Amino acid sequence: MKTPRIHLTSSVLLLSVISLTGCLSVYSTYKGPAEISASNALKITINQKIPVKPGTTRTFIQDGKLVDRFDHYKSNCNIEISQRDDDNWQYIEASQYTVTGSQFTNEYVVERKTFKPLQLALNNTDTRSDFLLADAFDDGDLSDIYLGIHYYLSGEDKNVMRLSCRGAYDSPQNAEYPTREEIVNALGEVATMEF
Repeated sequence: MKTPRIHLTSSVLLLSVISLTGCLSVYSTYKGPAEISASNALKITINQKIPVKPGTTRTFIQDGKLVDRFDHYKSNCNIEISQRDDDNWQYIEASQYTVTGSQFTNEYVVERKTFKPLQLALNNTDTRSDFLLADAFDDGDLSDIYLGIHYYLSGEDKNVMRLSCRGAYDSPQNAEYPTREEIVNALGEVATMEF
């Protein structure tokens, strides 16, 4: 009689595990926000020669211009090469690239630490009396981030690796991925994306 009871218990346990695992699998297959249609670019055309400074691997683009510094609170992009040359300028020639893949990114830039005044606590008991020093930093705040998309490129120039575009720098709860319109505005005439 004990054998049927063991089979029943095993069957119930197995069905429970299968049903719970099925519920959790939705989260493990998550690839990025479905509403971000900018991730499905097909081709990127570089419309002008882009210089890359010695000792760097990327050039930034914002408001349709090549820039050394950009406004962190507006969408921006950068074109990136794979080989750095510390002594010479490199150039990305005007050309068309196929997008071989895209990847959502969370770019944490600076970890915020809020300084708080030192706190002293008096430990005063019958057996001893001394001061305790409390932690002077509150590191409970989350870092501000960029949410962005990497577009991996394939074309005639094998040194050109990817185009990355990011939304405005913001707190984790307010940061957003760049929209198609924001990416198009950031690139301007420098580069064109085909979706």
